Amino acid sequence: LTLVTPTANAVPPAPPPNASCAAATLLTLPALVSASTAATTSAQPASACGVEDDYALWYLFEAPPALEDTSYTFELLAPGGDADLSDTTLALYRTCEGEALACSDDLAFALTSRIDVYLPAGDQVLVRVAGWGGTRGAFTLRVATTNDVERPVNDACQDAIPITQSQPGPAATWNATGTDL
Repeated sequence: LTLVTPTANAVPPAPPPNASCAAATLLTLPALVSASTAATTSAQPASACGVEDDYALWYLFEAPPALEDTSYTFELLAPGGDADLSDTTLALYRTCEGEALACSDDLAFALTSRIDVYLPAGDQVLVRVAGWGGTRGAFTLRVATTNDVERPVNDACQDAIPITQSQPGPAATWNATGTDL
């Protein structure tokens, strides 16, 4: 067994460059970003839907000019792999000082966050990602047109999943098409 003693000269990791709204990182469509709030050192005001979600990273998204009035999905994917930030908040803003356009703390069936929003071509939103309750860690943010997000495996009647009355489990209709009615 070898003990490693930290040295007095150890330098903490630098905070991410997008740890402030003014330095938001540009997102392009489709976006799949893996990042971490672990080295974020400056506490920020909490979002409209979070509690002590003080350590945030910021992104800037502009709806592509070629896509007129399209619905976009902003979501924090469930932890796995390197992602360990399990309870998240996600908020969209027009300006750094403004009120949130939309804010998501928990989905009905998970502690992750998701926002679906219509944006005209060329419209910009600031995207704020944080951990609920002051938690920090790795996350994966996905931005896509809502039509590009995968459909549930049981989206059609012929693909129904059998369940029993006593079988607990999460369920949701996110991205269900409703075309088999």
